[in-house]
Amino acid sequence: MSQGSDVGQREGSEASGEEILSRIDVYRELSFNRTIPLQRQITDSMRDLIRRGTLEEGTKIPSIQTLAKLWNTTHFTVNRALKPLMEEGLLERKRRIGTTVRHVPKTRTIGIYLAHRHLFERGRFFYLVLYVKLEALLGEAGYRTLLWIDTRPDSERGEAPNDLRRAIDQRDLLGLISPLIRRDEVPWMRRLSIPVVGLSNVEEYGTNVGSDYDQMLREFCEGLRAQGCRTVGLLVPFSRETNLRGGYHSTWYQFYESFDRAIARVGLTAPSEWVWSHCSHDDHGSYAYHRLMRMSGEKKIPDGLIVYPDTMVEGVLQAIWKLGLRVPKDVKLGLHCNEDLQVSCPFPAMWAETSVTGIAQALIDQLYARIQGRVAPVRVTLPFRVFQGPSFPLTDEKAAWVPNRDSPDP
Repeated sequence: MSQGSDVGQREGSEASGEEILSRIDVYRELSFNRTIPLQRQITDSMRDLIRRGTLEEGTKIPSIQTLAKLWNTTHFTVNRALKPLMEEGLLERKRRIGTTVRHVPKTRTIGIYLAHRHLFERGRFFYLVLYVKLEALLGEAGYRTLLWIDTRPDSERGEAPNDLRRAIDQRDLLGLISPLIRRDEVPWMRRLSIPVVGLSNVEEYGTNVGSDYDQMLREFCEGLRAQGCRTVGLLVPFSRETNLRGGYHSTWYQFYESFDRAIARVGLTAPSEWVWSHCSHDDHGSYAYHRLMRMSGEKKIPDGLIVYPDTMVEGVLQAIWKLGLRVPKDVKLGLHCNEDLQVSCPFPAMWAETSVTGIAQALIDQLYARIQGRVAPVRVTLPFRVFQGPSFPLTDEKAAWVPNRDSPDP
């Protein structure tokens, strides 16, 4: 849609809503395409007027009858066209006053915040792919994105970055998305004057998106039991404890509760020595490899192994290959992978795939709801796609990851 004229924008604050619409009709030559439903065109045109600030906060919108006459349509069509704008929080209707424009920042920019360490630690590829998905989905919806990479040391991250605070103060941002919210970032994020959503395992953080561990572990345990497993091991990098630090609880203990329920439901046993956590390594793969190599020499390997998240998987696969274990005869596997970041696996296994696109869309939906003043769920839980087989078909022999049994330990 073409931009409004300078005259229409300059004079808008001095005129009533009806006068603005009359001038907009002249200056922008607002016309409707017969091939597109009129209701949708009216909605889009009005949204554009409000978002660009041509219709300013508090501007009274003409009556339904006036607009229907102006646009040569029915009262019903106009009313239906304005309804989405009220649901989006752009318009509000009050008794004895009529329909007015609510306060809406003129910007169409969403901030994305990443701590510097996220780009170098174990899950960096996941966060980079998630950022690309967020940028693409927001771009399709007509939003700009601004990326903040916080390079400050941990000791200095008790407050929002100065340039981020400045952008918020200048009303340059509609909202903020953080692909990973850590404990030390929670206090200042909760104090920001714009809506903030993100991925977080901090129980007290208000609005976040997570994965359905109940569903993944239930399906893994049911699948392992159906394959004849009686014992199962769990390899994860986080503790069973509630992990209260900095006044905030981690939700990872809920993962273990889900695991306990899942094994009890199907009658599996989890030997305590094969339920691993407390990984202090940045390199999850190395930790998983060495732990499996060491434990296999000390204890009998359980019938099945569940490995989460995907950063642990490559180390487990390499250890299995090095030990000469036959999969699924010697051990059956339930492994995690991410959409677009699958692991090449030469063994048959069950996989639980996280949809990175689904996470990105859920974060955006949460943010939209908060920007529009709608009540958003405290936590959105997304299901995994559980399937049997390799994480993806290997069509290029050179691309397949096949470890060498004779190679030195990593």
